[in-house]
Amino acid sequence: MRIALLTSQCVPEQDSITRKCLDLLVSWGVHVDARHAIGNTELGEVAVEHDLYLLVSPSPAVVSLASDLVGLGARCLNLPEMLRICRDRVRTVKLLSSAKVPIPRTWVVGSAADLIEPLRGGPVVLRSADVSRSAGTKVLWNVDEVIDLPLLDGEAIAQEIHPNDQYVYRVYRIGSQTFAVKRPFWMVFPRETREEPVSVTEEMCDVADRVADVFKSELFGLELVSVEGRLHVVEVFPFPRLSGVPDAALRLADYIYARGMDTAAEAAERLHRSGYEVTVLGRGSVSAALRLCRAVEVELTDGWETERFLVPVRTVDLADRIAAVKSIASADVVGTAVGARTLPAVLDLLAEGLKRAARPVNVIAFENHENAARIIRKGLRMRLGPGVDRHGFTGAVIARAVAHRVFTEDGHVRVVGDPPSEVVIDGPALVDPVPLVRDFIPVDDFRAYYRRKLYRFSAGHATTAYLGKLKGYRYLHAAAMDPEIAEAVLGAMEEGRQGLAERYGKEVSGTSEDLEAILCRFRNAVLGDTVDRVGRDALRKLGRGERLVGAARLAVKGQVLPIHLTRAAAAAFVSESNFLVSRERMSAQVSRVTGVGSRHVVTQMVARAWGEFAQEESTGAPFLQLPEMSLSI
Repeated sequence: MRIALLTSQCVPEQDSITRKCLDLLVSWGVHVDARHAIGNTELGEVAVEHDLYLLVSPSPAVVSLASDLVGLGARCLNLPEMLRICRDRVRTVKLLSSAKVPIPRTWVVGSAADLIEPLRGGPVVLRSADVSRSAGTKVLWNVDEVIDLPLLDGEAIAQEIHPNDQYVYRVYRIGSQTFAVKRPFWMVFPRETREEPVSVTEEMCDVADRVADVFKSELFGLELVSVEGRLHVVEVFPFPRLSGVPDAALRLADYIYARGMDTAAEAAERLHRSGYEVTVLGRGSVSAALRLCRAVEVELTDGWETERFLVPVRTVDLADRIAAVKSIASADVVGTAVGARTLPAVLDLLAEGLKRAARPVNVIAFENHENAARIIRKGLRMRLGPGVDRHGFTGAVIARAVAHRVFTEDGHVRVVGDPPSEVVIDGPALVDPVPLVRDFIPVDDFRAYYRRKLYRFSAGHATTAYLGKLKGYRYLHAAAMDPEIAEAVLGAMEEGRQGLAERYGKEVSGTSEDLEAILCRFRNAVLGDTVDRVGRDALRKLGRGERLVGAARLAVKGQVLPIHLTRAAAAAFVSESNFLVSRERMSAQVSRVTGVGSRHVVTQMVARAWGEFAQEESTGAPFLQLPEMSLSI
């Protein structure tokens, strides 16, 4: 993977979080071009040369260059439109207000006289409307101070403040994870006072969710103040500083690195076998290989028998905008497999193609994300208006596990996975003509079936990986054959299944026999899957709605004590040395990482199991038996 920084500075400072994040990515084998600065780019020679672009600076030159790159098909981690909006505090405040995001009372001022009315209600903080101006922040306590105020350099905003508040809060969103720190109010404490982590509250999560919906972004920071007992947003940072967040560089690097399974080739196989001609819109090394070989090589194995075949594909380079739009407009079915956070970058292309389509088109999001179809529909509605309603949009739950994607000696792209072929789609979301694709199963409650895979298969997969790593296994199949681990894996999946049964019914939750079949898939040695690969990106997989903690929370709601799920989550904490804290701080650390309250039974159980694992490691006998846990729900 090749990543480029777009910044007004040449290279981030050596001790900065961004620089540490880049160093981590390099150590993981990522090629990082930290010299891709604005001063090194000649106008008229803009080209997509990297797999991902990271926008660090909100300068006009960065935003302009990033916009050009997105137009050429580039993927930007944080979207240039958000940077463009956040440069203008007036525009940001109006956008947040229209979306019902809580903000303090705010006035737009152009002269000192405009400050008289706001100051009658109490002190205000004055900021330039343009974040790039160096005027800084000034607190005005009363009307008398207006007399000595220098002439305003351009438009500014005045916001009410409450001087009795001693702290402000910084809330950061990285993917599905939310973090918070508190910082002493600089009017009360010295400016150099450091931030300290705090537990994320439901209110903080709600505000962050609203801002994420407004900007269609999973990477940002917020500054919050308390107004009459409620948190209000006073600043939005399109690239979070993450100061005070534990292991901030690692969290950011994990977010950038995480890419999930490669589903594009799998989607191509299903469509090809159903009689469709497959066209891939892409770029980079994979796209170049597909253009050269005109096929994807698929290898499916259950550990005993192996099937190999070629899937013919036609490839269109995303840089050829006209050809890409034409391909979408003439398609019977459109599929996306770009990663959920990259979806906003392809919406303009999708909108242009669907607008020119002569007949309704079904769009299938192969994104391994519960709300991918909703993200696409919502984004296209903003571009197409009511015209979006003639098209169908569905997510996809893919049963197959893809272990590898490699380049063969003859230049083919080879995808290696196991045989299960079912793909669950959202039946009511489709429009006529419904695509007749082999092994596609339409269901009425897509969310339920998405969680069925996440809380059964994915929970078992992660449990095998984290407990396997704890016991020193390298390969997943070896870990799954360990009797003790196998018992724990079946137990974790059973807890997830029981939670699903209570919430969605037995038709969705399945049977215990299903879980035995899943465990057999984990024992497939021919796949050569490793515990490191399956356990990668622990920060994301420990999220409050994810495969371990989310399944455990659902089990608790169904009056099931999630002993095995929480022990698997604890093993994930042990697997990451950067999570290490003293035993007394484990509960707080679990709460910070997962986003679940420190008093929640799941947090308590994970922290307790983590402490037990730490003690077992010190005695040289990790995980040799499952102790009984008697916490009440």
